[in-house]
Amino acid sequence: MTLHRATSGGYFAEASIFSNVYHCDAICNEAGSVQKIAKTSIVAMMQSDPAFSEGFTRLMAFQVQAYRAHIEILAIRSAKERVLAAVQAGYFTATVTELATRINLTREACYRSLRELCDNKRLVQTARGQYELL
Repeated sequence: MTLHRATSGGYFAEASIFSNVYHCDAICNEAGSVQKIAKTSIVAMMQSDPAFSEGFTRLMAFQVQAYRAHIEILAIRSAKERVLAAVQAGYFTATVTELATRINLTREACYRSLRELCDNKRLVQTARGQYELL
């Protein structure tokens, strides 16, 4: 299960800052680059710069909130309601296949749910593979 999606300008594996051993796998789905930041540099900045420390703490708190919201979406049993919650949360930014993967549904279940949501006037299909809330 994917716990975090790092996007352009984002971070990942930041929980390793306060861990002696931390395991993190990453998969890059398109061309990109990664910059390694030394743990000692982050800790030193947190100790010497209160504004940096507060900003970093805010970032971590935001990520915890996002993880909790994601877990709540994944806990929705109905595929149709899970898809609706994901669309409402702004998860539908790429393809139906990507959305399905992100919310742990098959592509087929996701397509069926999108069709039902359109039929029930909860979503509207604006173009092929594109939907909007009503």
